[in-house]
Amino acid sequence: ARYEDGIRITDGPTLAIAREVFASENRKLVEALERLGTRARPITGGVFVADYLNKDKYDRVGKIVRVNREVVESSIRAGCLPILTSLAETPEGQILNVNADIAAGELARVLEPLKIVYLNEKNGLYHGTTGKRIESIHLDEEYEDLLKEPWVRYGTKLKLREIKELLDTLPRSSSVAIISAEHLHKELFTHSGAGTLIMRGHRLFSEQDLANVDSDRLRALLMAHDPEISSGAVTAASYWQKLAELKREGGQYWIYGDEPYQVAAIVTRKPGQSISHVDKLVASKAAVLGNITDNAWKLITRDHPQLAWSASRTNDDLSWHFERADGSWAVGDEIVFWYGVEDWKQISDLVAAKAKSA
Repeated sequence: ARYEDGIRITDGPTLAIAREVFASENRKLVEALERLGTRARPITGGVFVADYLNKDKYDRVGKIVRVNREVVESSIRAGCLPILTSLAETPEGQILNVNADIAAGELARVLEPLKIVYLNEKNGLYHGTTGKRIESIHLDEEYEDLLKEPWVRYGTKLKLREIKELLDTLPRSSSVAIISAEHLHKELFTHSGAGTLIMRGHRLFSEQDLANVDSDRLRALLMAHDPEISSGAVTAASYWQKLAELKREGGQYWIYGDEPYQVAAIVTRKPGQSISHVDKLVASKAAVLGNITDNAWKLITRDHPQLAWSASRTNDDLSWHFERADGSWAVGDEIVFWYGVEDWKQISDLVAAKAKSA
C-alpha cells in the first residue's frame, strides 16, 4: 500500500484486489447473518456515485457526490438487512475506492438515522492522558477544547472532525457510537451503550445571578425532580429568596444547567468559607442517560476546588457519588461527600453541620 496525506493511492491492481476482498467479506457477512436467521442482501454497487478525488495524485479514489438511497430502502422494505461495500462508481461507470467512514457518513446524511455506529477493536475512544475510555462527548460543549488536547491528533482528530461535520447536518437527536463488535448488542439496545457515545448535546451555562436564567424553566425542573420543592416543603419562591439573602450577606451562589433545562445544579458558598456546597442537583432521565449530568459536574469541578454535597442512603445511584468523592461519612439517612478537603477540622465541621440539620 502507498499513502499520500493519509489516503491510500488506488491504482488498477490495488483496486482489483480491493474489489475481490470487499466482495468476499460482504459475502461472509451475508452468509453469517443468514445462518442466524437474519435476512440479508449483498449490495456491492449502485449506492454511491462519485467523482475522482484527485486522479493525478490518488488515481482511482473517489469523492462521493450522490447517494442512491432507493437501493438501500428497497432492501429494507423487503425485510433484508443491506450489506454495503465502500466502492463507488462515476456516472460513466468507473469503479472508485472511497473511505468507508466517509461513505457511512454520506449514507447517514440521506437516511437521517437516530444512531450511527462505528466499530473499532478498542471499544471506543480513549483519553490520551488518563488512558480511560471516554464514555460520552457532547460536541457543542467539548469539541473546541478536545481539539486543543495534545493527544488528539492524526486519526483521532480526523475522526472527531468528520463526526462533528456529520452530526451538524443531522437532527439533534442523532448520535454516533464507537464500539467494539463484541459489545454491539449493548449499543443497539441501550441509550448509552458500552463504547463512546458522541452527540451534539447542548451548551452548558454557569450563572451567578438568578436574573440571568429562565427561572420558570428552572422552577419546573426543580418541581419535577427535587424532593424538597416537589413535596411542597419549600416553595421555589422562598428558595430564590434564600439565595438572594445569601448574596446580600456576602456569600455566593452559582447556577449550572444546559440550554433545554434537562439538568440543573445550584452551588452555594457561605461568607468567609472556602468549601462550596451542592445545594441542588437535579436531572431528567434523558439528561442522565445522555451523560449530561457528568458534563455539568465537570463544569462544577472546574469552578470549585473544594466541594461538599450529600445524598440519601436510598439513592439509586450512590456509586456515582462515591466515584466523584475523596471521602464520605454517613449521617443518619444521608451520606456526606466531599473532595479537595484535607483538613480534618473542616471535614468534622461538614459532618457536624449535616447532623445538626438532620
